[in-house]
Amino acid sequence: MLQSNEEAIPANRISLMDISRFFLPMAIGAFCVSFIFPIFSWGISRFPDSETSLAAFSLARGFYFIMASPILVLRQTAVAMVTENDSYRIVRKFSFMMIVTFFLLFFLIGITPVSELIFGGLMGVKVHLLAITRQSFVIFSFLLLFAGWNMFLQGIAIVGGKTSLILYSMLVQIIVVVLSMAASERIPNLNGAAAATLSYVFGMAAAAVFLDISIRKKVPGGVISNRSNSSICINHTGNDITMKKVFSFYYPLVLATIVLCVSIPIINAALSKTSSASLYLSAFDIAWSLGWLALGCIELSHQVPLYFLRRDSGGYKATFRFLLLFGVFFSLLVVAIGYTQVGNLVLTKLMGIKPEISVVALGALRTLAFLPVPYVIRQYFWGVLMFKKDTKPVTWGKIINLACLFSFLFLNLRQAAANPVMIVVLGMILSELVEIIFLFSRVVKYLRNKQTPSLNQ
Repeated sequence: MLQSNEEAIPANRISLMDISRFFLPMAIGAFCVSFIFPIFSWGISRFPDSETSLAAFSLARGFYFIMASPILVLRQTAVAMVTENDSYRIVRKFSFMMIVTFFLLFFLIGITPVSELIFGGLMGVKVHLLAITRQSFVIFSFLLLFAGWNMFLQGIAIVGGKTSLILYSMLVQIIVVVLSMAASERIPNLNGAAAATLSYVFGMAAAAVFLDISIRKKVPGGVISNRSNSSICINHTGNDITMKKVFSFYYPLVLATIVLCVSIPIINAALSKTSSASLYLSAFDIAWSLGWLALGCIELSHQVPLYFLRRDSGGYKATFRFLLLFGVFFSLLVVAIGYTQVGNLVLTKLMGIKPEISVVALGALRTLAFLPVPYVIRQYFWGVLMFKKDTKPVTWGKIINLACLFSFLFLNLRQAAANPVMIVVLGMILSELVEIIFLFSRVVKYLRNKQTPSLNQ
């Protein structure tokens, strides 16, 4: 008989402290890793070809995140589907198949004329920039291998309740990236874009290796070590998990992630048609970067209901209450920055933003203060749907969100506006609210029927 590594949580006894111990390491890790792209910018700026390399790295990275969408949801798949040794082996095999498949696809696109068609033909990248962009893109394909394995291992760490390992792995990633960027300056004939991409690969590989070793040591588990006397999981019996069921859970999340990746390009396209495109594009990028410091911390909020509802089927209120408080906290944090002199100090003094850009960015940042609460509510609904293995509404919710955003921008940016960036942020908030209404209509049946037996029972 397999043994659980956790004590059962009595019904309705989930406390805010329990949730905090589980979630805060992931939130802190997400906050820390959000600084990794400024580190890349710093490292590339030290190369002689910094301007070209910055552009090439940005282009390759943007396409990487679209191609990596199927890999980024392996974490959620592992958390939702792994309950005991048999399901672990099935999900591990499935994850390996997805990682290898999309790596080969990514790599073949990079080394064939397809990448030249994408960057040169469709995106209009100039000849002198195209070669460096394609080189960076090929290196990014290897990042997908380690990122996929890292996502899977993060899911296993979450199943075992060892979220602190995720925080430590992210810190390892940042340290290795900094050291790699510093060392790459000494390598002759290496451009800045390739150096940054290689550093990214090394950092992700280090994080994955750290997680793999730590899980074997810290998380009691026959799942990892193939011992039969223990398990990282909280269910002692099979759950009839098959490859078909895993795929049915997985593919709607992939589609939702792809749709999510389209929203920022749509916003940039809308702002590029305004009277002062450069001003508004720069202001939105700055405001969104600062706002993401808060939103990035709650990006994994769906893991809270997904994890705790597995242990206590009556934990809907406790998990929602915690996430709502968390969202309010980050809203107040953005308010404290946007509505006081702190925001102006950060933009003009620390970041050196020009006054005309900082005024527009500050207005957008103030509006962004209202986004964390609906954002975290939507994440909560995602977690409930993932717990119920009902992921199709997640896809439809993002499609509705995107359609609402597109319609709002089309209707409101046709005429001149004092601050188009604020209009964009208002559209994002409205779209989140519409998506929340849709998701609530799909989740309410689960919230009404809370007597579903938990895995402990």
